[in-house]
Parts: sequence; C-alpha cells; structure tokens
Amino acid sequence: MGNSLSSPSPSTTVVLSDLSNPLIFPNEKPNKKNPFKIGKYTCLARLGSGAYGVVYRCTADDRPDEVFAMKVQTAQKQSQIEDVLKEINQHRSVSHPNLVQFREAVKGTRNKNGEEKKVVCMILEYVNGSSLEGILVGEYSPTADLKAKWAYQLISGVEYLHSLHKVHRDLKPANLMISQSTLDLKIGDFGLARDLDVDGQASTICGTPMYMAPEIQPGRAVRLYGPEVDVWSVGMILLKLVAGVKLTRDLIRAVFTPSWET
Repeated sequence: MGNSLSSPSPSTTVVLSDLSNPLIFPNEKPNKKNPFKIGKYTCLARLGSGAYGVVYRCTADDRPDEVFAMKVQTAQKQSQIEDVLKEINQHRSVSHPNLVQFREAVKGTRNKNGEEKKVVCMILEYVNGSSLEGILVGEYSPTADLKAKWAYQLISGVEYLHSLHKVHRDLKPANLMISQSTLDLKIGDFGLARDLDVDGQASTICGTPMYMAPEIQPGRAVRLYGPEVDVWSVGMILLKLVAGVKLTRDLIRAVFTPSWET
C-alpha cells in the first residue's frame, strides 16, 4: 500500500497525524442484530474479552445519547469473584485524564442460551479507537510528536497512580487505549492493580512476562517490590514505541540472566 492515501481498506478508517504519516484505526464495531439488556444498559456490540469478562459498547436508558463500555464479568468461583471486586474497588478509586474513567458498578442478570446468570458489570468510559498494541502492529508508524505525546501521557497516568501508593502491575500496549478523536492515551484494565502496603511494597508475582520487571518474573524467589515494577514496564513500552525495539523472547531471556542486577 505504501504511503498512498487514495484507497483505504473498506474495513478501516484513516486518521491523519500528518499528511505523510497516517494512522489506521479499525471501524467501530457494528451493532448486534439482537442487542441485549442488563439492567438499564443495552449492550450493542462486543468489543473484546479478558480473563474474567467480555466488554461491550452500550447505552443507558436514562442517557440514550451517551456511549459507555460495559465489562460483563463471567467469574463463577469465589476467588474469581473476589478478584473482580478488587478490580472494581481499585478502578473506582482513581480519576485522571490519562486513565479510562470508571462510571459505576451494577449487578444484574443476563439471559444466554435460555439460562439466567447473575453478573457483575463495570460501566466505563468508552474510548473509540484502538489499543496502542493495535496501532504498533499496523502498517504506519506514529509520528515523533505522537510518540512523545503518548509517552508523556503514559508517564503522567502512572505517576498519578504511584502518588496514591498504587501499582498497576499490567502495563502493556494492549492495555493502553488511543482515542481516535483526540489521539490521547488512556490506561485501562485495573485487574491486577493494588494498594501498596504501609512500607510501599507488594509481593505477588503477576503481570505479562514481556513487560514484567525481572524481580517478579515467575520462577524467581518471592521478594518485596514497589512502584518501580511499573517503571520497568513503562521502559519496555517506550523501547517498543519510541525506539522501535522488537521485544522478542530471546531479548527477554537475555535481560533476565542471573547477573541482571549488576
């Protein structure tokens, strides 16, 4: 396709960061033929899924002109339900321009295949655009100005979380949303976020290996850590975004040698 702007794919929408360097965002998902309701919310389109839930675009009966994202939790085991409640409590306690905004949590029932299931849902800000991961695997690279903007916004959001003595623990391009209308970056998915203890530390091993700090990699002795693990993840993201470094498994293995601390 080269740099031609004359024939974009019918399945994509082209947004220009400048005339020589377009970004390609996916078209908005079409509405379902048979949208379903949970409480006052009507789920119009499936946007994606995660470990414990499916995300839908939705509207509310009392705010029909506003669009939301609804994360419908599918957790069944008690331990999974507790994880969902932890995510809700973490997300509802933060508010920053570079974080996906939490609106409310609701309980309801969903009828699927003739079976009624109780569900817990998170109503979130709807970011119409793409994850940073989706943009970085696209045909066009963001401009230097956009990379700088996103780097600043990522660091700003993380700095805010750390000021509240919280760690995100799953920072990665797939959890960073880019708005198609404003080209702003917002951090999402607070499923692994937690408050640090009184000493500013945590110990649970969790995250996505490609972006996890060495001291919390699986297989290592459990040790206490603090907000610096998010800083490592930010560094890995910026290596990929700004420097264009491919984060291969061989690279990660080389970084996590026994002598990494020196």
